[in-house]
Amino acid sequence: MMGNRQLSLTTISTAYISIPTFVTACHNLMDKYAWKSVFLLYDTNSAPLNGAMASYFKAASDKIIGQSTVYVSFSSAKNESLTRVLRQFHNVSRVLIFLGHAAQLRQLLITASTLNMTDGNYVYIAMEAIFMPNIHGNLTWLYHDGQDEGSGVTFFRGCLLT
Repeated sequence: MMGNRQLSLTTISTAYISIPTFVTACHNLMDKYAWKSVFLLYDTNSAPLNGAMASYFKAASDKIIGQSTVYVSFSSAKNESLTRVLRQFHNVSRVLIFLGHAAQLRQLLITASTLNMTDGNYVYIAMEAIFMPNIHGNLTWLYHDGQDEGSGVTFFRGCLLT
């Protein structure tokens, strides 16, 4: 299954809920692909781990010369516009790190697809620290809601760090 891109998205395995390991993996990806900017999107209505991750990422990133990170928070509880957030992302970077609930990630990627932002010119990175669907959601495109086909294609263009 892991070798079939139609059944499994790109995955990098790190350590169990290790904030420093996740942040280091992201910075290593930035170095490897010479990404100079990243857009970190944090859902304030998600699990506390995401807030800790956003804070640690900001502190670590502020020490790196030659890379810029734009930090944006939103609240999924307030139904804030993902279109507005994605347009802001488009204006400052091509790399987005999402820290939030899996259902919001799926909606973000579906919205990105409608804005033609899943054509390979953008990178979407998300994290699943531990499989706990009741807290973090279920990182899948299969919701059986009529948007599965489009969201599945979009999910394969993302990178999931677990």
